[in-house]
Amino acid sequence: MSSLEKQLRKRIWWSCFMRDRLIALGMRRPTRIKDGDFDVPMLERSDFDPRVLPESTTVIPAECILLRDIPMQKKLVDLCISRARLCICIGRVLEAQYSVFVSGKTYPEDITNCMVPIAPKVDADNL
Repeated sequence: MSSLEKQLRKRIWWSCFMRDRLIALGMRRPTRIKDGDFDVPMLERSDFDPRVLPESTTVIPAECILLRDIPMQKKLVDLCISRARLCICIGRVLEAQYSVFVSGKTYPEDITNCMVPIAPKVDADNL
């Protein structure tokens, strides 16, 4: 399998993972994908390929400058990686919420463990 295909599959996997977490959060249900069920490494900038699309591309209208703006694409890459990290935390919170606890016992480390670093705050006005 080529490295481009590996990167594509990794991005697809993390898209499915994020979708699972966000649907579970929105529907107030447990996640379908459990943390121990996969071993795909976290997304990295190198997994993405920001590049200018040629003007001849007809699938995306010429007026859509977003996909022709490399700095914006790099910000979107960082946003996607941060969202994946946030979804890991969401999954841990949901797991703590929907797991069966032994009565009288609490597990504060479940919540503490979701303290993973996320990207620095981005000013939405500068996007």
